[in-house]
Amino acid sequence: MITTKRIGRILSQSRRPRDDGRTDDIAAGEEEATALVSGSLTTLIEELAAADPDVQRRLAAQGTEFVIGGTVFAGIQGDGASFRLRPEVAAAARGTPGVRPSSLGAAWVAFHPARWDRFALDRAVAWWQFARRLAGSRG
Repeated sequence: MITTKRIGRILSQSRRPRDDGRTDDIAAGEEEATALVSGSLTTLIEELAAADPDVQRRLAAQGTEFVIGGTVFAGIQGDGASFRLRPEVAAAARGTPGVRPSSLGAAWVAFHPARWDRFALDRAVAWWQFARRLAGSRG
C-alpha cells in the first residue's frame, strides 16, 4: 500500500552515500532512480484522494472522477489516470513517456506509464498536486 508518508519517503530519498563519504543525487544513479516502486498508479491516486478531506470521489462512465469545489480535476480509467492541468502545461506534458492526449480536452493528459518507477510516481504526484491546486482555485 502506498501511503502519503511512503510517497514522502520515496521522494525524499534523493541522496545516497558514496564510498568516499560524500553523497550523490540518486537521480544520477540510474539504477536506483529507475527501479520499480511498489503499488500502482491507481493505488497512488486513490490514496492521495483519501488523504485529502476536500476531495470527493465519484463513479463515472469511464471510471472514477476526483472533484474539488465542483470541478473534476483527475480521474482513473482502467490502470491509467487523467489530470486536468492548464493547456500549455498539458501540451508540454504530452512529450513525457507514458502520456497521451486525453479525450477530455486540451487541458487534460492521460497517463499510462509503461514502468511504475520513481520517475512515474513523481510525475503522478506532481500532476495530482497541480491539478488539485488549480481546481481548488476555481471553486
